[in-house]
Order: sequence, then structure tokens, then C-alpha cells
Amino acid sequence: MQNYVQTEQLESSEKNKLSVYNKGKVSAENFALGVVLIRKSKSKLSEGWYEVLQIMLDQNGFTDERFKDAVQVMISTCPYPEPSHAEILSYDKQIDAYTWDELLKITKDYSPQSRGKFLDNYARIIHYGQERWVLKEDAIKYKLELWKPPVKVIPKVKILLVEDNTLEVVNHNLSVADLSKKFTIEPPVIDRKIFSREERQIRKKRFEEIVKEEAAKNKVEVE
Repeated sequence: MQNYVQTEQLESSEKNKLSVYNKGKVSAENFALGVVLIRKSKSKLSEGWYEVLQIMLDQNGFTDERFKDAVQVMISTCPYPEPSHAEILSYDKQIDAYTWDELLKITKDYSPQSRGKFLDNYARIIHYGQERWVLKEDAIKYKLELWKPPVKVIPKVKILLVEDNTLEVVNHNLSVADLSKKFTIEPPVIDRKIFSREERQIRKKRFEEIVKEEAAKNKVEVE
């Protein structure tokens, strides 16, 4: 029987690597701050070098956070007085990320208990529009966007009085092609000459109840 193994023992490949940074753009303010730091440590760089760097940062979708981290690492580790742009542009932080099917394949020989413990270490996230599973500690550390179940939207309707003296309930959340999905309810006869005030109120209340019942059947809410 396969015992529970530590997640760091998993084999990893490039396709299972995920950048902790989103795509974005470095703000003018943060670029200027980065330039100041680089100039203090790499004073021989020309103005053209910084102009090219700014263009390349945009093309590579660097965010303020990634640029700031890249500058700090470059200053700390690059021994050359004139570093290449790649010293910054190649910087990234990556973590292991898997699809659900990959995790199930990894744990296919585990006992049910061991598999449960293993999978409990992972969190479901959304990154670059895709669902992936990463270690919970990584999701928390890098503030990754957790997956959320879709919220079921109950369409709202308006009740309209139409020419044939029936009430038409139209679902305004539907597309034009689906406007046929409506239902009608006969309105109550509320004639002051026929019914007393109390009787009119009773009939009106009953009509409102019927509307709610029909709305529930059609899975809509009444505005």
C-alpha cells in the first residue's frame, strides 16, 4: 500500500510551473524608483539602456512588483558593471501547479486516506484565466486568486400590462432570441362598483401570491 508522501517529492516539469506574477505594466513612478537604484549600483549604464529596458518591460508584461523584485535581485547578484537587460527580464518566481487530473494521476496508487491527506494540501486557483491546483501555502504566500464557484444568477422580471388585458412577465436577462420565454397571468377584476374595499384588497393580495407562484415555477424573481 502506497503511503502518503510529501508534496515536495513530486516530479515537476516546465509545464507544471506557474509564475506567481500577473501580467501588467510598470507604472512611471515605480520605473523611476527602479532606475534610481540601478544607477546607484551600475553607474556606467547609458540613458539608451533604460529606454530599451522600459520598452522590454512593457512587452513582457512586467508588473510593479515583479520589476521591483527583479531590480533587487540584479543588484544583489550581478557582478558586472554593465548588466544586460536579460538580468532583469529573465527574472521570475515560479511555483508548481497542476491540473486536477494530474493530481489524481499522481495519487492513483495511494490509499483513500493517503490520497485525501495529499490533496488537502492543495488549493484551487485561477491564474491567467485557467484553473490550477497549487500548494495552499504558496497560494497564501503569493496572494493568488482562489477559485470561487459560479454564483447562480436568478433572472429578474418586470410585470407589464399588455393590450389583451393580461399581465406579461418578461425576463429581461434573456437574449432577444429568448424573449418568448415569458408567461401571462390573468389580472384580477377590481371594480369599485362591484367589490368593497376589503374585497378588492383580498383579490389584489391573492393576485400577488399567484404572480410569485408563477415566477417560482419559471425560476425568476419579480422586480
